[in-house]
Amino acid sequence: MILIIDAGTTSIRGILYDKEGNAAFISQHHSSPQFLPDGRVEQNPLIWKQLLETALKEAVEHLDQHHLSLEAIGLTAFRSPVFPVDKNGTPLLPAIMWQDKRTDCLLERFSSHHLDIYMRSGLPVSSVFSAIKMYWIKQYKPEEYQQSWKLIGIYEYLLFLLTGRMVTDHSVASRTNLFNLQAKDWDDKLISYFGIDKAKLAELVSPGSVCGELCKKIRKELSISGSIPVVAAGGDQQCSVLGFGITTPGTITVNTGTGAYVLTISPEPVRNEACSIYSNVAAAGDYLIESSLSTAGTVYRWFAEVSTKTTTTEKNNFSLLDSEIAQSPPGANGVMLIPRFKGPADPAGQTFSKGAFLNLDLSTKRGDMARAILEGISFELHERIIEIESQTNTHNRIFASGGMTRFPLYNQILADIFQRPVTSMKNGEATAFGAWLNTNRAFTESQTGVEFSDNMKEAEADTYLPHRKHSALYRSILERRKQTMKALGYS
Repeated sequence: MILIIDAGTTSIRGILYDKEGNAAFISQHHSSPQFLPDGRVEQNPLIWKQLLETALKEAVEHLDQHHLSLEAIGLTAFRSPVFPVDKNGTPLLPAIMWQDKRTDCLLERFSSHHLDIYMRSGLPVSSVFSAIKMYWIKQYKPEEYQQSWKLIGIYEYLLFLLTGRMVTDHSVASRTNLFNLQAKDWDDKLISYFGIDKAKLAELVSPGSVCGELCKKIRKELSISGSIPVVAAGGDQQCSVLGFGITTPGTITVNTGTGAYVLTISPEPVRNEACSIYSNVAAAGDYLIESSLSTAGTVYRWFAEVSTKTTTTEKNNFSLLDSEIAQSPPGANGVMLIPRFKGPADPAGQTFSKGAFLNLDLSTKRGDMARAILEGISFELHERIIEIESQTNTHNRIFASGGMTRFPLYNQILADIFQRPVTSMKNGEATAFGAWLNTNRAFTESQTGVEFSDNMKEAEADTYLPHRKHSALYRSILERRKQTMKALGYS
């Protein structure tokens, strides 16, 4: 059995896969970050440590109960949080999460180098990515910066806890603004722009590499005999694309979780004049092309909590909203949502325009507002799909993944707004499955494991066809939406 640790923004899961790629056991524990009023978003890294230990313990207990053995561990994780650690791997500060906006005030300092940074790294200078967070730590937490051995994120931290080695892979490193896409190595010029000590960066390996063995301390605590290889499977979005078997151009994955991502594969990095399309190293071959929406599932979770006055750790809270959404017609009775609740992540740091509900009246119901959230997210994703297709000269098949795709009505809304079929995995495990593929690849002759992924798609996929009448309505709403956003000053 192979254990996949899937570390997301709001939870850590341990999933045991058999040799055919079937999930035999899943444990999940939540780790929602702290959203602070001034735009900071933080997490205590020790919570990740605790949840990793829990995932390992529960997986081993399952294996013991069924007289099975653990053959390897693969890790995938969300990208771009940053915190300093000392030589023992002890965190010196809370992790600055990828949604954190504290560095917006610093973006202008890099304007003269912005284009060169984008061309070299494939990413604009943004508060989302790692380098400016490292710069902030150096500027505003100089003592912790000087004390630090490494500046890392959750991916490097969990690999260190598992193996004792401080490594990262190309797919995660390519989300830092410090990694050269062509050379696939840390870029000295990029590092100099941000004034970071290169020695504070983790060692690089390729995605799908064995980066060490499970450390003796953990093996002893869990009574595991023999060595257990640990594989750096890749960043979460890279693994989600691989999980759908997408290793060549022609297909787009829309992954809607805490944030939302439009993802496709290209043989070369793709850049555009607005610097709004991102290029990263893929989990298996070539490059991952990406456009993102900072808040998606987060907005839906927020609305569920504030409108029901309960926490969404209880399953019935989402179920209540889901049922109310079904009573609201396409167009949400005129209610419109602009889902930019953290502000647009643009290189100039223009965060004046944020989330907004529009066209409310006294007849508006909670279900209308909730449906407007799903439609608002879908409209934003539609715009990003069109943008990527215009740059890659492709018209793509659309796959949907992520936690929100467990709601069938959301998938139908995507199909109606995208005006093309949308295929969604029933179990929503594309990220973990992609991590299993890359982990499995480290021990087999298969280079991608796509044959498993194709079988999974045939067995597990649902396809949602656009409803002609609804698509026509959404086309007219889209035009009004564009005019409204322009009049209100949204970019």
